[in-house]
Amino acid sequence: ALKLMANNTLPRSNVLNWGDGFSNSEYIIYRSFDNETVLLSNSINKEFIDDIEDVFQNQFTDRTSSGEFCYYIETNSENYLSRSEIKCVFQEDVLFLPNAFNPLSNYEENRTFKPKIAFISEYSLTVYGPYGSVIFETKNPSEGWSGYLSDGTLAPRASYLYYISYKNAAGKQIKKKSYINLVY
Repeated sequence: ALKLMANNTLPRSNVLNWGDGFSNSEYIIYRSFDNETVLLSNSINKEFIDDIEDVFQNQFTDRTSSGEFCYYIETNSENYLSRSEIKCVFQEDVLFLPNAFNPLSNYEENRTFKPKIAFISEYSLTVYGPYGSVIFETKNPSEGWSGYLSDGTLAPRASYLYYISYKNAAGKQIKKKSYINLVY
């Protein structure tokens, strides 16, 4: 039977191990992630560590995913093809929140309020002005607030209330609120 465990520490990985009744078998390990199935490896061992650090790091640059990884194993021994059951594991969601940003900074990464997130879905971010009006809103995790108002003027130096909502890999709805300091 296929056993699976998520390693949520860095570098992130998923650990698979299995047993079967065949000796001298070669195993083909498959992973499904974001609706794409790929062949990971051919192995004679009954354990495999899937290093997903690159998938984790991609969450911060170009796309997010739910964090669900599914696996199955095939073996062809003595002219008999066998496939394991499909097992899935969830990587823990990650959320890094800055407490300040400067739209006039010399460093591009400091010019926008954009949380760094990984292994989430159904994301939304809303930033409120001093009187409760919405001054920024997005459902795209790669978009952030520039510190400018809709009329193109720089927002005043202040603390702004924001709400973040998302679903983690296990499907639990997470909601957070806090303040971001706009400085310049």
